Parts: sequence; structure tokens; C-alpha cells
Amino acid sequence: MAYAPPSSQVVGQQEAETSTQYEVGVKQRYLNGRMNVDISYYDLHRRNIAIPSNDGILRQQGNQRSRGIELEFQAEPFYKWYTFICYGFSNVELTKFREKVPVGTDDSGRPIEMVFDRSGNDPAFTPRHILNIWSTKEFETGLGFGGSVRYIGRQYIDEDNVFQIDPAIIVDAIVYYKWDLFKFSINLKNLNNEQYEIRGFNNSSVIPAAGRAVYGNIDFSL
Repeated sequence: MAYAPPSSQVVGQQEAETSTQYEVGVKQRYLNGRMNVDISYYDLHRRNIAIPSNDGILRQQGNQRSRGIELEFQAEPFYKWYTFICYGFSNVELTKFREKVPVGTDDSGRPIEMVFDRSGNDPAFTPRHILNIWSTKEFETGLGFGGSVRYIGRQYIDEDNVFQIDPAIIVDAIVYYKWDLFKFSINLKNLNNEQYEIRGFNNSSVIPAAGRAVYGNIDFSL
């Protein structure tokens, strides 16, 4: 059992957010520690969570249940060749959430509101599937390169579950060279120029992610 204070942005009655989590897992080590496999299952229940209403105001008005599996794989099959794979499956559900929504006005111009029960819906920005694959190889000369592939599953931008963001696959890469105390690197982001969204406001707008980009870095360490 855990307790957390409500956000300072919460309007109205404020209570401590409570949560209960159960987790089991297995860790295995192979090849004298050069290969690690971790798998875990969790069951998390949160109460009095803050959810933005249709008017954008944050209120403590919901309960949420999260169940899922996390899998991590790390390996160094050859000298200075590192590979990392992480997969997460999440089944997240609002077990309690009722929302007032304006549906029009009466003859005097006052707003008419109806209460909709959103219990059973998915919370905003909770994709069921997330996959990360990253691999890098460094040579004796100090030259190295690597790449990654990320998959983000479908997700809703609001608890009413009306608008859904499509899944996305993002490919990144890096080339670097280490010389003395310096590291020169070129990072290539979103190589496949995937068109996807990362966030949204209420239930009607989203923020597009950055397209293909190249960044250069010079790092110095003692």
C-alpha cells in the first residue's frame, strides 16, 4: 500500500492518492553474466487519481487498474557489442470514472450537462504494447555505431476514448568516435521519418512528433 499527495493543480476536494501493487518476477543470468533475462508481472490499483474533465480542469475523480508484463533482455555476445531489448504489455482500465459533459443550452442560455460513465475505458496515453530494441558495437579504434527501433502501440488521447493515436515505429541511429577524453557523435533521429503524434489536449487535438533530424555532439570527460 502506498500514499501520495494530490497534484497542486487539482481543483475541488483533495485526498491522498492510494495505490496497491503486487509484482512477481524471474531473473536469469547466462554466459557468465554477459546475457541477462528479466521477466515480471504486475497488478497495480490506484484510487483517487486526477483526471482532466471535459472542461480541462483536473479533478480527483477516478480509480484505475493496471496489469501487465515486462520483459528485458541484455546481452554482450561479442566484445563491446551490446544489445538491449525491452517489451512491455499493459492492460490499463478505468474502474471508476464519471464525467460531466455539456450537451447544449436551455432556453435561458444556461448550459445543459449530462453525466457519462467512462468506467471500463482506457486512460489517456496508455498503449498496450511498447517495444524497444537497441544495439551498439564499438571497435578498438574508438569508432562505434548503433541503432534502435521503437514501437509504440495505439493509444487514446482522452478518457472518453473517442480519438485514437495510430501506432508508430521509430528508427534511430548513432555513429561516434572516441579520442582521448573526447567523444564525437552524430545522432540520427527518426530515420524513417515516421509521422506520428506524442501528446494531445482534451479530446480534440494532438501534438505531432519531430520528423527526421540529425544532431552532433562533442562530449568531454575526465
